[in-house]
Amino acid sequence: MEDFEELVAAIGREKVTGTVALIRYGKTFRGDKVRNAEKFGVAAVLLYSDPADYAPEGTDASHVYPQAEWLPATGAQRGTVYTGKGDPATPGWPSHPGGERLSDEETAKRLPRIPVLPVSYSVAAGIMAHMGGAAVAEGVSDVTTIRNVIGVLPGSHQANRYIILGNHRDAWVFGAADPNSGTTCLLEVARAFGHMAARGWSPRRSIVFASWDAEEYGSWVNGVGEDNAPVLATKAIAYINVDVAVGGGGFHASATPQLDDLIRDVSSQVANPDGPAGQSLLEGWAAEHNVSEPELGRLGGGGSDYAAFLQHLGIAAADTHFGGSYPMYQSVVYDNYHWMATFADPLFKRHVAVAKMMAGVAARLAGDHRLPFNYSAYAAHLGRDVARLQSDLASQGAPPSLSVDPLLVSVSRLLAAAQSIDTEAQHITASSSSSRCTRGRACPMEGASGEGANCGSSKAMDGVNERLFLAERGFLDGHGIGPHYTWFKHLVTRFGILSSQNDVGTLS
Repeated sequence: MEDFEELVAAIGREKVTGTVALIRYGKTFRGDKVRNAEKFGVAAVLLYSDPADYAPEGTDASHVYPQAEWLPATGAQRGTVYTGKGDPATPGWPSHPGGERLSDEETAKRLPRIPVLPVSYSVAAGIMAHMGGAAVAEGVSDVTTIRNVIGVLPGSHQANRYIILGNHRDAWVFGAADPNSGTTCLLEVARAFGHMAARGWSPRRSIVFASWDAEEYGSWVNGVGEDNAPVLATKAIAYINVDVAVGGGGFHASATPQLDDLIRDVSSQVANPDGPAGQSLLEGWAAEHNVSEPELGRLGGGGSDYAAFLQHLGIAAADTHFGGSYPMYQSVVYDNYHWMATFADPLFKRHVAVAKMMAGVAARLAGDHRLPFNYSAYAAHLGRDVARLQSDLASQGAPPSLSVDPLLVSVSRLLAAAQSIDTEAQHITASSSSSRCTRGRACPMEGASGEGANCGSSKAMDGVNERLFLAERGFLDGHGIGPHYTWFKHLVTRFGILSSQNDVGTLS
């Protein structure tokens, strides 16, 4: 937005209106770029990937794909420019055959009204210089059935409580990284759990495997965020997301803060695919950042499948992957198997590590007697962010009336509640240990590690667990976080005090 404001100030709005804007990828979501251009009267937008970001070692043949991992001069990044969520013809309600839909005219108002074209960096200037010719053809509008594929491994103790593992299988391009690296991991985890189930194992709580359709268009959310909202809001414990599982080197983990300790614990039991023999993923992760305990990122924004669960329904979520922004991201031709096998993960060991992380986290969430949620860590994290906010306000000379004291009080109350429920859970565990269930390991009250529990203590722990997994819903505002973001309801992770740490939400 600031770029357009400066441009108008420099040359006048009349010289901006009706022009074609050549805009580079980066910083903000591509849909926001188009929306801002439209606000200033731009007639069309060309989006290109700057070689400074996507080919930093040089653009000659020896420095780009297929000789290197970077984007070649002919590569162009595709992606949605729709800034909403779900089917634009059914905003806020499920999209079903024969159901109510907005008219084509009303739907069009929710979409960009100007043509948008992704171009390669080698021809961007040429295209801009030669724009002209026939008028832009009318856009093609079509209604297509989407199919989400769901598999369920029923729990033995609480079959109506769900740990959900999900990945979208649709792609703008060939999608070796986005989404098929994640699809590969999800399918392998499902295969492994299926093999265990065939040998007689079952989790305490149900595990759901979800392969989403039409994520790139944003439409899949209708079948999740609206159609199944009542069930998910009361029965979904956590969502484990995988999108681009591997886009290069470097391990990244993001989660809602109560899952931080769980992610670190599981990573200590997974081998580091890029480290020496015997090194755990946690050790390599910490060494990469030169810290004793690595920090997790936060799932801000709406850039992946977790959005409906966390931002809309307040369900705890996590995402793990290797590689940050990668040069072939949604490139029309080059996000392919050859690029993946040659540059991103030649031995596919990183894929294995992500699959093991997903499986380990799911097994703990589905099997532990007490849910491995740490709200004391959540409160501590919020406390640090409030302190940072307080420091920023002071450095900017904010008036005394602008105080963070109410936030500090709220964080203190959250910490007290977290400590109280931890104590309650410890007492239940102690009672369980002193009166082990006589039915032994065949008893459905047994935990993932085989710990015993008498039926009374198990019911008591179920009550604790209900409060633990429903607590995240307390951060939702039913009216949304702002007039233009009514669908996004989470006050902490969307444009909140944690959103600056988002390291996943730019992918869409």
